[in-house]
Amino acid sequence: GTAENTTLGEATFDFVTAAQAFHWFDADKCRIEFQRVLRNSGWVVLIWNLLRQDGAPLVEAYEKILRSFATEPEKVPDRNIRRHEMVTSFFRPELSGFRQFTNEQRLDLQGLLGRILSTSYMPQSNHPSHRGMVSAAEQVFGEYQSKGLVTLEYDTFVYFGKP
Repeated sequence: GTAENTTLGEATFDFVTAAQAFHWFDADKCRIEFQRVLRNSGWVVLIWNLLRQDGAPLVEAYEKILRSFATEPEKVPDRNIRRHEMVTSFFRPELSGFRQFTNEQRLDLQGLLGRILSTSYMPQSNHPSHRGMVSAAEQVFGEYQSKGLVTLEYDTFVYFGKP
């Protein structure tokens, strides 16, 4: 199913969790659906991992690859996503809690390529721009690696409450 129509049983779950996806949902419709599948004491947890925007050259180079090679450029995340407004509206009348954490991914070259290719709008092996994307990633990796690894730093945002 979808967030708006999961096809799951009524009052079946204690938690609904969405990571990296809530901004794609129809918030009003999924709120009704989440209320339907949750038990009365149920909670919703919404999570985003966002690359740290502190001017790190690796992050800028990584995001340039995403913007340059995306097969569906309109899907490249907007850094100005109005996440907080969406979430507080979803949890009306009141958001129960918010936490922010830092975390990181340490990746070798294959891990970096896997991270890039795990994004739905990046060119897969049968796409004409795939080789160019791989070359760009290899160049970025070569420039920023230390001891065979690059480190992508994230801020993790966790919102929770009862819909």
